Amino acid sequence: MVHHLPKSIRRRHGFTLVELLVVIAILAILASLVSMGAFVMVGRRHANNTQATIRVINKLMQDRWTAVIADSRKEAPSQLVLTLAGNDPERAKVIWTKVRLAEAFPISYREMDPADANTIVNKYIPAGRLKPHFTKYRATITIYPAVPGKTESSACLLMALSTLGSGGGVSVPDHLNYAISDTDNDTVPEFIDSWGNPLAFFRFPWNNTDLQGANPAPAGSKNAKFADPIDNGGTLLNKTWYQSGSRLTFEAQFLQSVNWPNQAAGATPTQATFVIPVIVSAGPDGQLGLNADLSKIPPAPTNFETDNIYSYKLKGD
Repeated sequence: MVHHLPKSIRRRHGFTLVELLVVIAILAILASLVSMGAFVMVGRRHANNTQATIRVINKLMQDRWTAVIADSRKEAPSQLVLTLAGNDPERAKVIWTKVRLAEAFPISYREMDPADANTIVNKYIPAGRLKPHFTKYRATITIYPAVPGKTESSACLLMALSTLGSGGGVSVPDHLNYAISDTDNDTVPEFIDSWGNPLAFFRFPWNNTDLQGANPAPAGSKNAKFADPIDNGGTLLNKTWYQSGSRLTFEAQFLQSVNWPNQAAGATPTQATFVIPVIVSAGPDGQLGLNADLSKIPPAPTNFETDNIYSYKLKGD
């Protein structure tokens, strides 16, 4: 007795075109989900590694920053600084401290040029009072580009951290060799993030809306004075000095120094701006978005980049 299968079953030898397309579509979706998850995981790992690197660098920088401040406060300001301060000894101490910090932590190769009379160091520190570490910087940087490069601030920070400290400083390159590279092949290495882009170092960033917060403290208030840890007495917010024109000279010389946004020349400041050193990673897109004076790190961005990683935002610093 022969049993015959239904015709519909006997004729089915494989998948139809529609079924194959459905399977391919499902496989494509699964592959995209897997690759997307892997991409997110890699991106998160890069971000975490960059944050860890910035924490280490920021700790080294803060230790040396604090030591420079302590040393500068034991010194008498130069006569040029005293004159700039309107012969106010307290204000002169604040400005002198900032001058010494500029000497210890340059942000461009130009700031180390012995022939440029308009640099902060050459302007306010007599040649006989230069620190040994600054002389070492000058020996390292003998040629610099006509147009400042975006690697300079990071290279300068690496140079400073490798030089400052007792006995010439610790061997920073040995401790952070994974975060050091010469990305622009100028023979001067710099700190990099996990995406391989150079970090940026801002000595005295100004007009950074993210750093200020939505409601900056009014000038003259207690909070405003503490916006600048070096000037917690508020000497640079003094109305008389601010309107004298010395403030303009001060800001012109210090580049990324103190600036109150939307203030006309000679006007009284209405708000305070935080001026603390900041280390920044441009994030995965490589577009730096610190809303500050980016003339040293071209091209200047037009929009604030939310994927940037800032040292002052990282907990535990």
